[in-house]
Amino acid sequence: MNPHRHPAGHRWRWELEPLPDGGTEVTEVCDFRGNWSGPVLVFLGMLRANGRNMAATLSGLRDRFAGEAGERVGQPGGTS
Repeated sequence: MNPHRHPAGHRWRWELEPLPDGGTEVTEVCDFRGNWSGPVLVFLGMLRANGRNMAATLSGLRDRFAGEAGERVGQPGGTS
């Protein structure tokens, strides 16, 4: 099994972009190209909660890492 792929076959990663104010923009990318999992997950309705799950993960990351360097804390779905 490829350690960089989800067991269902898609790729999942975080993109981190430094912001001028010292914050970081975090983008979650899930790539379903070239495998069967995307259409199956949509059909099963498993992606409906994905936005909520991403927001919860980003909140957890923010809570874990914000303040370590005195940075400003932003909200998921936005920047910083």
